[in-house]
Amino acid sequence: MSATDAEVARVKRLCGIDDDDATYTSTVVAEYIERYPALDSDGNDPSEDDWTDTYDIYAAAADLCDEKAVTFAGKYDFNADGGNFSVSQEFDHWRNLAAHYRSRRKAKSTKVRSSRPYVLAEEVEDYNADQIAEVGSVSEGVRTEDIG
Repeated sequence: MSATDAEVARVKRLCGIDDDDATYTSTVVAEYIERYPALDSDGNDPSEDDWTDTYDIYAAAADLCDEKAVTFAGKYDFNADGGNFSVSQEFDHWRNLAAHYRSRRKAKSTKVRSSRPYVLAEEVEDYNADQIAEVGSVSEGVRTEDIG
C-alpha cells in the first residue's frame, strides 16, 4: 500500500501545503493518505488480495486541516493602535475546511453476517408437531438449522 505522487500533490493543494514545507513533507502527507484505504473501482475491499491501492484523500485532507487548526487554537483577537487583528479567524477557517472535506469523504459500509440465525417462538407455530418435537422447547428461540 502506498499513496501515489498525484494523490500526495492533490492533498497538499487541498490543504495549501507548499512543496518545501518542512513539517508536512510528501512522506508525512502520504502517511495521512494511507490511513484511509477505500474500496477500489472494482468494489474490492482493502483486505482482499485483488484490491488496487485506492485511498480517501478527502478524509486525509480533513485530518491535516484539523491538525493545522490546532496551531491557531491559542490565538485571539485584539485591537491595537486603531487596528483590529482577528487572528482567531484562521482557527475557524481550518476547522471549517476540515468539516467541508469530511463532508466529501467516501461513504463506508460494513458487511454484517449472522453466525447463528434464530427463529422466534411465534414463527415456529407454522411447523407441525413432529418438527417441533424434534427441536424441543421453542420458548427461547430455535436455530433455523434445527428446524430443517
